[in-house]
Amino acid sequence: MLPSVVASELEQVAADAIRTAFHPTTPGFRGLIDRFLADRERLLKGPYVSVSLPFQQGSGRDWFPQIPLPFPPYLH
Repeated sequence: MLPSVVASELEQVAADAIRTAFHPTTPGFRGLIDRFLADRERLLKGPYVSVSLPFQQGSGRDWFPQIPLPFPPYLH
């Protein structure tokens, strides 16, 4: 599962749900939903996850001796 692909699919699903849920019949409101969804920032904001550096190294305990790691793990 690629996060960028999933994010794109979720964006499309949300836009489709809004388009099908709202059917403006008043002439002044026709195209309002499409104009709203044309600006991506109105529907979705991001980034939702940010990772700041530097990472902190873990305690160095060998939690999984069967799995050799070429680096010390980081704290979570």
